[in-house]
Amino acid sequence: MTISAAVEYTALIPAKPPHIGKQRLSAVPPAFRSALATAFALDTIAAVRACPVVREAWLVCSDPALGAAAARLGVPTVEDPEPASGDFNELLRTVVAGLQLAADAAILVVPADLPALTPADLEETLRPWDGLRPAFVADARGRGTTLYVGRAGDFDPCYGPDSREAHLAAGASELPAWLASVQQDVDDARDLDAAIGLGVGNQTRAVMTRLGLGR
Repeated sequence: MTISAAVEYTALIPAKPPHIGKQRLSAVPPAFRSALATAFALDTIAAVRACPVVREAWLVCSDPALGAAAARLGVPTVEDPEPASGDFNELLRTVVAGLQLAADAAILVVPADLPALTPADLEETLRPWDGLRPAFVADARGRGTTLYVGRAGDFDPCYGPDSREAHLAAGASELPAWLASVQQDVDDARDLDAAIGLGVGNQTRAVMTRLGLGR
């Protein structure tokens, strides 16, 4: 079976609670790190929800305030019961199992730190996926992973250190990524500068303006 961009995806958007997220943004005051993490998540959620090939989206997070903000964007929450210490990949597998989807349903994982992501770029990046085996997009540094896509029946993400190699070793194919917004996650100041250069979403732009770094 071939799955193309015409198929509708169920998207999972995992996010750490903002107060424990983005600790590597050490040059940013802690209060603003939390605000930035929230803004990154909301801009990612908005882009995913507006993507034409996304049928439904779920935030995976344990933070009530972020969940309430996501709900206002039309995205419900699946709670992460162990946000600091749980097995991230097992959590995603558990969420997919809990949704009780058909085995051939297309599942898309989009981490909540892609503030420059646009709906059009997301749709275009998914277009080459043939649906025959899981696939992923490497991050901007070429070692990690941003997007992961697979069917419910063979969903087996390998996020973590050097996850690009882990996904390849697990048999996933690498999607060509010529659109920087789908690769540019934000972990540190260099990533943030790169995302700003691409053009971040409204929520992130507002926080950056408060920090005096808006463009």
